[in-house]
Amino acid sequence: MKIQSYVGQFLGQTGISLGADDEVAFEMRLLHFRRTFVEKMFAIHGKVEAFKKTGRPIGGYARHFYDLYCLSDRPEVLAMLQSGEYDNIKADYDRISTEFFHKSYVPPPDMTFSKSDAFPVT
Repeated sequence: MKIQSYVGQFLGQTGISLGADDEVAFEMRLLHFRRTFVEKMFAIHGKVEAFKKTGRPIGGYARHFYDLYCLSDRPEVLAMLQSGEYDNIKADYDRISTEFFHKSYVPPPDMTFSKSDAFPVT
């Protein structure tokens, strides 16, 4: 996907250049927001588990709750959560995290977020 900064867009529209390399649009590989949703669930779960062990506040990671709230309203996310894609994303995240972050990675119980203290079911 091509992306461009707001400054770059403004400079292009006004015909002004600062001579910087990143004034023009450039290609960037992005995660789909469906995967981002699942990754945020893992992130906030891990921070809540760390808080339980160390008492260290989750701080800025609390923003993930708001992001999850906003993304959960998207039809694409709701459809993903009811499909095999959800299990595939969780399995892929688990595989990568286990391989590269084995010392700090804490998966949810049985890979089920409904069993995570970060997402209590009421």
